[in-house]
Amino acid sequence: MQALLAGELDVIVSSVTTLVTSRLAGADTIMIQTLVPTFVDHIVSLSSITDLRQLIGKTGGVNRSGSTSDLGLRLALRQVGINPEKDTNIITAGDAPTRLAAMSRGFLQFDNHA
Repeated sequence: MQALLAGELDVIVSSVTTLVTSRLAGADTIMIQTLVPTFVDHIVSLSSITDLRQLIGKTGGVNRSGSTSDLGLRLALRQVGINPEKDTNIITAGDAPTRLAAMSRGFLQFDNHA
């Protein structure tokens, strides 16, 4: 994105969150094509969680706040009537292996995986 904004490139391939973040910061960028019209992530949870409503009051992990996986998780929760900001605690917990290890140790109860 920095090279595009500096005029060094005419086109880039980027995540939607990078585009949105740059637009919110005042950049004059647009998306002209998307390759995947939806999020392809999965919510993974402890085996004791058998229904999405059981995520209420639980801690979930994402690789990075503001990332595509974070956005996808928050949108998915909202779609089933769970307010991610009020009903859950979503934290930055590192890469996928680190998040799975955190789940196995009970630090996280759910996670978002691609």
